[in-house]
Amino acid sequence: MPSSIIKNFTEAFSGVTNLFFPLYCASCNANISKKCFPVCSDCRESISYISGLEVFDDIACHEINGYFSIGLYEGVLKQLIAGFKYHKKTYLAPFFARELTERFKRCISFNINPLSNFDVIVPVPLHKSKLKTRGFNQSELLASEIGKITGLEVCADAVNRKKETREQNKLHYKERFKNVEDAFEINYKNICQIKSKNVIIIDDIITTAATVKSLARLFKKHGALDIFVLSAARTVAGAKTP
Repeated sequence: MPSSIIKNFTEAFSGVTNLFFPLYCASCNANISKKCFPVCSDCRESISYISGLEVFDDIACHEINGYFSIGLYEGVLKQLIAGFKYHKKTYLAPFFARELTERFKRCISFNINPLSNFDVIVPVPLHKSKLKTRGFNQSELLASEIGKITGLEVCADAVNRKKETREQNKLHYKERFKNVEDAFEINYKNICQIKSKNVIIIDDIITTAATVKSLARLFKKHGALDIFVLSAARTVAGAKTP
C-alpha cells in the first residue's frame, strides 16, 4: 500500500478519534491533538523556562552539586503542578519528565551532561499519612518517568519520612528548615543504593530547598557521593506556593 494512502488513513482515523474522544489541554482546556497532549503549544510557550543556573544561586550549599527545574513556579506551570498534585492529573508526570530531561540537556550552563554521571534517582518521600490521603507521591511518579527516559535506577524506598511535618508552603523561611529537621531516616535494608553512589533527588517544587538539603545531608552522612536535585519548578523569589 502506498505511503500516501497510509498517511491519509492515519490522519482520517486520528480525526475521527478526536471527534468522539476529544483531548483537552491540562491548562487552558482547549481541544488539542494527540501529538500535543497534554499541554497545547500556546500554553507551553507561555511557561517561564529556566535556561541557566543563576536562579538557584540563593540556595547553593556544599552538600548539593546543583539544581535544575523546568521553569519558574508561576502561570501555566504553577497551574499544571497544582492539577498534578491536588487534582490527580497524574497523566502529567510523563510531560514533566520529558520537559525536565530535554531542557536539562540543552541548558547552556553545563559543560557536560551530569545525568549520565549519576547512579540512582531518589524521590522525596511523603509521610505514610499524607500518602494515604493523596493516594500517590507526585515526586515518585516524576522520578519513575525520569528513570524510564534516562535508564537510571529509581529507589523510592531508600529513605523514609518518619515525622509528619507541617505543609512547607504555610511556613516562613526559617520555619521550613526547622520543620524538616530530623524528618527523614535511611532505610538500612537499601543503604547499598545510596552508599558510594551519585544521587539525583527529585522534588516537585524547590523554594528554600530545605527539604532536599535535609535529605542531602542524610545521604552524605551515609556515604553518598555527588548529589543533584531536579524539580518541576523553582519558586519565584518572594512568592508563596499554594
